[in-house]
Amino acid sequence: MDTSSTIIGRIKKLPARLFGTRNDRILKVYRRQALPVNEVESEIRGDFDERFARRLAEEGLDDCPEEEREAVKQRLRVELCEDLRERTAEVKDRIRSQLEPLDSWWRQLHPGQRVQEYYRAEYRKRDAKMIEALDREG
Repeated sequence: MDTSSTIIGRIKKLPARLFGTRNDRILKVYRRQALPVNEVESEIRGDFDERFARRLAEEGLDDCPEEEREAVKQRLRVELCEDLRERTAEVKDRIRSQLEPLDSWWRQLHPGQRVQEYYRAEYRKRDAKMIEALDREG
């Protein structure tokens, strides 16, 4: 009995070994997406970290009471993030032309969506025929 449960357990784990777990597959996708982001991150962030550290020193964060420190840090982040927002918008505009073809390609490739649209159209046709038949009878 113990041998059969071991065999069954190994058989159940076989797909995960062949294809990886769902988590493994998701991480693989995230890693592929992270590479292009990492390439432009330094361009977007610029010298934000240095300016933030400098402003923290200027504000005298060590002199602030403990309960106010996080509020001071957040206020400084918001002040310094204005140019980050502008740079992020510039990068988004620059890569938007590259993302649109990928988006349309994905929609064409996604089979579940095509099947769903097919069945919706078929149900609409069937409903129209049923209504037409009821009108003829009525």
